[in-house]
Amino acid sequence: MSELLQEILSRGGPAVFLSEAPLPTLDELVDRYVLFLLDRTLRNVSQTARILGISRTALYGRLRRMGLS
Repeated sequence: MSELLQEILSRGGPAVFLSEAPLPTLDELVDRYVLFLLDRTLRNVSQTARILGISRTALYGRLRRMGLS
């Protein structure tokens, strides 16, 4: 059994383990997903926007808000 799994189980299971950490906001999760997709598409903004179902302009706006323009 992995050390991480042992640690989670010793603390009372996943619910207890997760409750100790601050949960990310929806914007933080979206930002992480955008970065994941950009990495996955080899920085292809058009393909990333298509996967997200938004325009390239909207994606560029989000990247600017993320400080990645």
